[in-house]
Amino acid sequence: KIEGNPPGFLPAMIAGLHRRIDSIITEAMPEAKLEAMVLKGVMLGRRKELPQEVQDMFVASGVVHTLAVSGLHVGLVAAMFFWFFRFIRFPRKAGYILSMVVVILYVLITGARPSAVRAAIMVGAGLGAMILDRDRHIYNIIALAALIILVINPGTLFDVGFQMSFAAVLGILYLMPCVLKAFNHGKVKNRVVRWVLACFAVTAGAQAGVYPIIAFYFNKISLVSLASNIVAVPLVGIIVGLGFVMSIAGFVSILPAKIIGMVNGLFISIFIRYVSAFASLPFAFKYVVSPSLLFLAMYYLFLVFLPRVKRNRNARRAVVVIPVVYLIIFMAGRVLNKGVLSITFLDVKGSITHIGLPGNKNLLVYGGGGAPKFNAGKNLVAPYLWRKGIKRIAAIYLTGRNYNERHEDTLKAILERFKVRNIYYNGNLDIDCGMKVLKYERVVEYGGGSSMSVLSPEGQEGAVMLKLKRGDFHALFAGEAGRNALKKAAGGGMKCDVLQLTGSGKKSFLKEILDKTSPKYAIISGKLPDDEISRHEGVEIYSTSRDGAVTVKVKPGGRVQSRIFKVRNE
Repeated sequence: KIEGNPPGFLPAMIAGLHRRIDSIITEAMPEAKLEAMVLKGVMLGRRKELPQEVQDMFVASGVVHTLAVSGLHVGLVAAMFFWFFRFIRFPRKAGYILSMVVVILYVLITGARPSAVRAAIMVGAGLGAMILDRDRHIYNIIALAALIILVINPGTLFDVGFQMSFAAVLGILYLMPCVLKAFNHGKVKNRVVRWVLACFAVTAGAQAGVYPIIAFYFNKISLVSLASNIVAVPLVGIIVGLGFVMSIAGFVSILPAKIIGMVNGLFISIFIRYVSAFASLPFAFKYVVSPSLLFLAMYYLFLVFLPRVKRNRNARRAVVVIPVVYLIIFMAGRVLNKGVLSITFLDVKGSITHIGLPGNKNLLVYGGGGAPKFNAGKNLVAPYLWRKGIKRIAAIYLTGRNYNERHEDTLKAILERFKVRNIYYNGNLDIDCGMKVLKYERVVEYGGGSSMSVLSPEGQEGAVMLKLKRGDFHALFAGEAGRNALKKAAGGGMKCDVLQLTGSGKKSFLKEILDKTSPKYAIISGKLPDDEISRHEGVEIYSTSRDGAVTVKVKPGGRVQSRIFKVRNE
């Protein structure tokens, strides 16, 4: 940014307050750096400052929502100041108005994220109804909040925070009474038990609302969130409350802020250890594939009718019909796609290719991929496969010359997230994970006329060249194979319909291999060495660095489709 207009009075004031509160937390907790970062995350939504392992710990334990300013935080702030004004015997309606002002100020200081704005509008509408002595219709208030947010920015509809925020609050309001009724909450006399049941009902309703969305976007769901939130939410309430008191005191003097910070640091330390204990459980979380939009629609329809089954005949019919309809549509889709072969060349620095064989068998050809500080297995391959609904991999073929620590981390990330049956390599790698050495001219059969052949000899230039065959269709994965490997493999049949190779070679070499293989399509994993190579006679050439990920689909019978579907990485 070169220049721009100075911010107005309100934005400058909000930014100043945010910086001041941030500095007060830092000064008040100088020796408790992790606790200070957690407090900033819990109170100000500053989640990115936390170490990645701490963020993963919160995700695994199902309490990551406490690190994003949402309805929980806004509700706590509103309740604290509401009761504070009542305690000092402030006029009732004036207390409501001041509470609204504090909530609006807090939302602005924390960045006005969709979930916080939704909660602020709901709090404002509720307090407004109390000021005007009007009834509070909660679903109307939710609808009003959604309308205001979407009028300001319609694109927020596709924001994951917006979707999760409304799904959670609707889940709580719609399902909590049913859960409480199932446990006979009204007849329980013990206050502690009633409180635990209420916390459980709130968490169950929220989780039922957001679980499919979490699975769709993050492919990781917590299995312990119902238990972990029972204590985590009250602890967050104490931490946020003390954080506000500490911040207000810090505006006057840093000494009382430090005293309060010491007490709050103790609670935050307990909170961190509590979260860590749940995250360390072997069954704390589970990786899942992304549910389809059809599944999401059917799931929420089922959820709408489920609480009404006892008193509504149509609801009872719906909860039976909806799963049946979903299964019919799902199986019909499987039948329509039966026999289709797909090959996707992913857009990554290096070479990673996914092969989807008929019969739901999946292969990966990994020639090395990923940039420094970017784990391609975790951040690219896994999300891609999960979006495809893939949980198992029949085989991974390692075809690169050599592999460094970054490549090993990529492979480990894949092995941690998927069930992999076989791993094949060239025999030159020092990685011990039950791998099998690929022999020259070895053929691995996958049934239905599909097979993978090894064309380059074991150890030849450290690279492996593969050929996939299905019917009359052939795909050659030359990867990093050099001239000598190509000459050796020439007797094994070089002609193919689809050719894959890296873009690291010279222009003359690329033209030579295109002449030898005569493919219909050539996909360069990486950058083209020269723009002229993109115009080779009779060959359609694509580059992943230029065109994004490229998918070739082959219909039953081995005929390659007339067009290639280009798929951009998300």
